[in-house]
Amino acid sequence: MAYASSIGEIILPILVVLGLFTRFAGVGLLFMTFIIQLTFPDAWPLHFTWAAMALGVIYLGGTKLSLDHFWQRTAIPAKISA
Repeated sequence: MAYASSIGEIILPILVVLGLFTRFAGVGLLFMTFIIQLTFPDAWPLHFTWAAMALGVIYLGGTKLSLDHFWQRTAIPAKISA
């Protein structure tokens, strides 16, 4: 678990900055914030702020400058044949 959390602490913020799998990364960051809050219960003001930011990322997703938005715009729509 230590390896997984260490990798998550490095990879998930990078994904958010790039806008790649933004909502997935936000869920991962929210989960990590919850686990850290259980470990350090006296630091709730800081963790509350982190959780609020992660919820914002989950709700809003990537912006127009994100890779998610770019891939969504360039995707070829599927043709429905009847």
